Amino acid sequence: DIITEMTELDDHLCNLLYAGISFDTGCFKHSNVTSETHKKASYLVSRGVNTSLINQNLFGNKSIKEIEALKMAYNSLEFFEDGKIVFTYMTKEDDERIGIQTGDHDGVVEIGRSIEGVEVSIFSRIIDNEVKISLRSNYVDVNEIASKFGGGGHVCAAGITLLDDNFKKLLDIDKNQMLKQ
Repeated sequence: DIITEMTELDDHLCNLLYAGISFDTGCFKHSNVTSETHKKASYLVSRGVNTSLINQNLFGNKSIKEIEALKMAYNSLEFFEDGKIVFTYMTKEDDERIGIQTGDHDGVVEIGRSIEGVEVSIFSRIIDNEVKISLRSNYVDVNEIASKFGGGGHVCAAGITLLDDNFKKLLDIDKNQMLKQ
């Protein structure tokens, strides 16, 4: 709405806006999708946006390194609390072995959210002297959890960055309390 107030939409801008909406809504599958979301997307489609191409580029195309990261993450999956929490991780050595770059980890945390019965998915990786933690859920407020450790995000997706020595604090979190939210 703000952009259309500021400028005339051309084809390029329509494509960018649709890509942003599609990405932020997980291709319209996340809980942030409303009828207004569909109306805005519909308007952009009526302007000639190639939804198939945009969604293929956003969600369908993965590099070999991204696939290698996913394979490694699947191999490190651990389940807790009767399968309601899934944890996966990659080490510095894993990253070095397959030559992972920034961005090649994107989507790894989604593995857990796609498993039946999982309520919270956690993905951890170490970069330099920091532990990067991604949290995803379909309805548990992971932002509340992340905020306790200086992180943030929103209800269904949040992140935390900790120095290595502060990582132990996160391990003390009460898993049952997390699931009661």
